[in-house]
Amino acid sequence: EGSVHGGAVPIIGQLAIAAALATALPGVVARRLDLSADYLRPTMVGEPTRIVARVVHRSRRMASVHAELVNAEGKPTARVYESAVIS
Repeated sequence: EGSVHGGAVPIIGQLAIAAALATALPGVVARRLDLSADYLRPTMVGEPTRIVARVVHRSRRMASVHAELVNAEGKPTARVYESAVIS
């Protein structure tokens, strides 16, 4: 019981970001350039959490992707941001 370790939250978000990149940009190789997280409230262990990730910007060489972790009450617990070099 308790909250998810703060270091695990960006990793969970990054997994969703990787899935969003693979879905939106099939066949493209993405290398993480930067990853950051905003912690809004505790992400609780054992509670349902929904993660929504989307590519918010894409240029010829870069992509920006955002992920949001949302608790069972529909409130965001964290936001994860990644910039990636794509080729």
